[in-house]
Amino acid sequence: MDLLYVCMEHSYFKFDSKFYKILDSLPMGNQLSPLLAEIYMDNFEKTLFSSNHNLLKCIFSYLRYVDDIFCVWTGSIRQLHIFLNFMNSLNNNLQFTLEIESNKSLNFLDLKIALSDSKFNFGIFRKPTYTDNVIHASSNHPLSQKMSAFHSMIHRLLNIPLEKEEFNKELLTIKQIAKNNDYNTNIIDNILKKKEKK
Repeated sequence: MDLLYVCMEHSYFKFDSKFYKILDSLPMGNQLSPLLAEIYMDNFEKTLFSSNHNLLKCIFSYLRYVDDIFCVWTGSIRQLHIFLNFMNSLNNNLQFTLEIESNKSLNFLDLKIALSDSKFNFGIFRKPTYTDNVIHASSNHPLSQKMSAFHSMIHRLLNIPLEKEEFNKELLTIKQIAKNNDYNTNIIDNILKKKEKK
Protein backbone atom coordinates (compact mmCIF):
# COMPACT_ATOMS: atom_id res chain seq x y z
CA MET A 1 0.00 0.00 0.00
CA ASP A 2 1.25 3.51 -0.82
CA LEU A 3 2.88 5.14 2.25
CA LEU A 4 1.53 8.58 1.41
CA TYR A 5 -1.99 7.16 1.11
CA VAL A 6 -1.74 5.49 4.53
CA CYS A 7 -0.32 8.65 6.09
CA MET A 8 -3.04 10.89 4.62
CA GLU A 9 -6.02 8.56 4.98
CA HIS A 10 -5.44 7.99 8.68
CA SER A 11 -4.76 11.57 9.73
CA TYR A 12 -7.19 12.67 12.37
CA PHE A 13 -6.99 14.91 15.40
CA LYS A 14 -9.37 15.98 18.12
CA PHE A 15 -9.92 19.57 19.22
CA ASP A 16 -12.62 20.93 21.51
CA SER A 17 -14.41 17.54 21.54
CA LYS A 18 -14.62 17.43 17.73
CA PHE A 19 -12.68 15.17 15.36
CA TYR A 20 -11.04 16.60 12.24
CA LYS A 21 -9.46 14.91 9.24
CA ILE A 22 -6.37 16.44 7.62
CA LEU A 23 -6.95 16.64 3.87
CA ASP A 24 -4.09 18.59 2.30
CA SER A 25 -1.03 18.27 4.53
CA LEU A 26 1.06 15.84 6.50
CA PRO A 27 0.10 15.30 10.13
CA MET A 28 2.42 16.67 12.79
CA GLY A 29 3.87 13.96 14.99
CA ASN A 30 3.49 11.21 12.40
CA GLN A 31 6.75 9.31 12.01
CA LEU A 32 6.49 9.37 8.22
CA SER A 33 5.81 13.10 7.92
CA PRO A 34 9.46 14.33 7.99
CA LEU A 35 10.54 11.77 5.39
CA LEU A 36 7.58 12.47 3.11
CA ALA A 37 8.07 16.23 3.47
CA GLU A 38 11.72 15.83 2.47
CA ILE A 39 10.77 13.77 -0.59
CA TYR A 40 8.07 16.28 -1.52
CA MET A 41 10.41 19.27 -1.19
CA ASP A 42 13.19 17.50 -3.08
CA ASN A 43 10.80 16.91 -5.96
CA PHE A 44 9.63 20.54 -5.78
CA GLU A 45 13.25 21.76 -5.95
CA LYS A 46 13.98 19.58 -8.98
CA THR A 47 11.03 21.19 -10.74
CA LEU A 48 12.08 24.69 -9.62
CA PHE A 49 15.75 24.46 -10.59
CA SER A 50 15.11 22.70 -13.89
CA SER A 51 12.57 25.37 -14.92
CA ASN A 52 15.25 27.63 -16.43
CA HIS A 53 13.43 30.67 -15.02
CA ASN A 54 15.49 33.74 -15.88
CA LEU A 55 15.60 34.89 -12.20
CA LEU A 56 17.30 31.69 -11.00
CA LYS A 57 20.57 33.51 -11.72
CA CYS A 58 19.76 35.87 -8.80
CA ILE A 59 20.10 33.05 -6.25
CA PHE A 60 23.59 33.33 -4.79
CA SER A 61 23.00 30.77 -2.03
CA TYR A 62 20.07 28.47 -1.27
CA LEU A 63 19.77 26.41 1.93
CA ARG A 64 16.73 24.52 3.17
CA TYR A 65 15.61 22.81 6.36
CA VAL A 66 12.36 20.86 5.71
CA ASP A 67 10.25 23.67 4.19
CA ASP A 68 12.16 26.70 5.54
CA ILE A 69 14.49 28.22 2.97
CA PHE A 70 17.36 30.63 3.52
CA CYS A 71 18.31 32.36 0.29
CA VAL A 72 20.92 34.99 -0.50
CA TRP A 73 19.32 36.95 -3.35
CA THR A 74 21.32 39.23 -5.64
CA GLY A 75 18.40 40.68 -7.59
CA SER A 76 16.01 43.50 -6.71
CA ILE A 77 13.10 43.24 -4.25
CA ARG A 78 10.72 43.53 -7.21
CA GLN A 79 12.43 40.57 -8.90
CA LEU A 80 12.26 38.63 -5.63
CA HIS A 81 8.48 39.07 -5.48
CA ILE A 82 8.18 37.97 -9.10
CA PHE A 83 10.24 34.87 -8.33
CA LEU A 84 8.17 34.15 -5.20
CA ASN A 85 4.99 34.28 -7.30
CA PHE A 86 6.60 31.87 -9.75
CA MET A 87 7.53 29.46 -6.93
CA ASN A 88 3.98 29.60 -5.59
CA SER A 89 2.57 28.89 -9.06
CA LEU A 90 4.41 25.56 -9.27
CA ASN A 91 2.19 23.82 -6.73
CA ASN A 92 -1.10 25.07 -5.28
CA ASN A 93 -0.63 22.97 -2.14
CA LEU A 94 2.70 24.61 -1.33
CA GLN A 95 2.65 28.36 -0.82
CA PHE A 96 5.74 30.20 0.39
CA THR A 97 5.82 33.45 2.32
CA LEU A 98 8.69 35.88 2.32
CA GLU A 99 10.69 37.44 5.12
CA ILE A 100 13.26 39.98 4.01
CA GLU A 101 16.23 41.05 6.11
CA SER A 102 15.89 44.21 8.16
CA ASN A 103 18.95 46.20 9.23
CA LYS A 104 21.13 43.53 7.58
CA SER A 105 19.67 40.89 9.91
CA LEU A 106 17.23 38.00 9.47
CA ASN A 107 15.83 35.36 11.80
CA PHE A 108 15.94 31.84 10.37
CA LEU A 109 14.76 28.88 12.47
CA ASP A 110 16.47 29.43 15.85
CA LEU A 111 19.21 31.69 14.48
CA LYS A 112 19.58 35.41 14.10
CA ILE A 113 21.81 35.91 11.05
CA ALA A 114 23.42 39.32 10.55
CA LEU A 115 25.61 40.49 7.69
CA SER A 116 28.63 42.51 8.80
CA ASP A 117 31.76 43.29 6.79
CA SER A 118 30.74 40.77 4.10
CA LYS A 119 30.47 37.89 6.58
CA PHE A 120 27.64 36.31 8.53
CA ASN A 121 27.46 36.71 12.30
CA PHE A 122 25.16 34.41 14.24
CA GLY A 123 23.07 34.77 17.37
CA ILE A 124 20.40 32.63 19.00
CA PHE A 125 16.84 33.65 18.15
CA ARG A 126 13.82 32.92 20.32
CA LYS A 127 10.32 33.77 19.16
CA PRO A 128 8.39 36.38 21.17
CA THR A 129 6.08 33.56 22.33
CA TYR A 130 9.02 31.63 23.82
CA THR A 131 8.76 30.91 27.54
CA ASP A 132 11.55 29.93 29.91
CA ASN A 133 9.66 26.83 30.97
CA VAL A 134 11.55 23.55 31.11
CA ILE A 135 10.85 20.59 33.42
CA HIS A 136 10.95 22.19 36.86
CA ALA A 137 13.68 21.15 39.29
CA SER A 138 11.08 19.95 41.81
CA SER A 139 9.46 17.61 39.27
CA ASN A 140 9.63 13.88 39.87
CA HIS A 141 10.99 13.24 36.37
CA PRO A 142 14.25 11.30 36.05
CA LEU A 143 17.29 13.60 36.17
CA SER A 144 18.28 12.70 32.59
CA GLN A 145 14.91 14.00 31.33
CA LYS A 146 15.20 17.19 33.38
CA MET A 147 18.69 17.84 32.01
CA SER A 148 17.85 17.11 28.36
CA ALA A 149 16.70 20.69 27.61
CA PHE A 150 19.92 22.10 29.05
CA HIS A 151 22.04 19.58 27.15
CA SER A 152 20.29 20.66 23.96
CA MET A 153 20.83 24.37 24.67
CA ILE A 154 24.52 23.85 25.48
CA HIS A 155 24.97 21.66 22.37
CA ARG A 156 23.56 24.48 20.24
CA LEU A 157 25.73 27.02 22.07
CA LEU A 158 28.89 25.08 21.25
CA ASN A 159 27.99 24.20 17.65
CA ILE A 160 26.82 27.56 16.33
CA PRO A 161 29.81 29.76 15.39
CA LEU A 162 29.00 32.58 17.82
CA GLU A 163 31.21 35.58 18.50
CA LYS A 164 32.39 35.78 22.12
CA GLU A 165 29.82 38.43 23.06
CA GLU A 166 26.93 36.40 21.62
CA PHE A 167 28.28 33.22 23.25
CA ASN A 168 28.39 34.87 26.70
CA LYS A 169 24.94 36.42 26.19
CA GLU A 170 23.42 33.02 25.34
CA LEU A 171 25.23 31.34 28.25
CA LEU A 172 23.70 33.91 30.63
CA THR A 173 20.27 33.27 29.08
CA ILE A 174 20.62 29.50 29.64
CA LYS A 175 21.67 30.11 33.26
CA GLN A 176 18.68 32.41 33.74
CA ILE A 177 16.35 29.71 32.37
CA ALA A 178 17.89 27.25 34.85
CA LYS A 179 17.48 29.74 37.70
CA ASN A 180 13.85 30.51 36.73
CA ASN A 181 13.10 26.78 37.05
CA ASP A 182 14.86 26.43 40.45
CA TYR A 183 18.06 24.76 39.23
CA ASN A 184 21.47 25.64 40.57
CA THR A 185 23.28 27.42 37.71
CA ASN A 186 26.39 25.33 38.42
CA ILE A 187 24.74 22.53 36.46
CA ILE A 188 25.07 24.64 33.32
CA ASP A 189 28.81 25.10 33.93
CA ASN A 190 29.19 21.36 34.52
CA ILE A 191 27.35 20.42 31.32
CA LEU A 192 29.41 22.98 29.40
CA LYS A 193 32.72 21.64 30.74
CA LYS A 194 31.79 18.03 29.92
CA LYS A 195 30.71 18.90 26.38
CA GLU A 196 33.82 21.03 25.77
CA LYS A 197 36.04 18.09 26.81
CA LYS A 198 34.38 15.88 24.19
